[in-house]
Amino acid sequence: IILWVSGTSAKFQAEQLIQRMEVSIAEGRSPFTPNGVRVFDGHAVYDLTGLGHRHFYFQSGDLVIWLAADEGIADRALKETLQFYS
Repeated sequence: IILWVSGTSAKFQAEQLIQRMEVSIAEGRSPFTPNGVRVFDGHAVYDLTGLGHRHFYFQSGDLVIWLAADEGIADRALKETLQFYS
């Protein structure tokens, strides 16, 4: 499991980062393939595949979180990460 957490000085800046990431990945020039967006506990979670892992990113307040995990543990890792950052 790899977890990146980026902090911003305001919630709206984290929202902007999430929006830019979504647009950039949707352009198709990244190594990630979007699998959709699901809502967990009020968090829109973007689900991706690529580079041999499952990836998720979401916003929690003024934070942007990106999680990468092997397929076999990805859902459990996401659940635990969401519990911690909710």
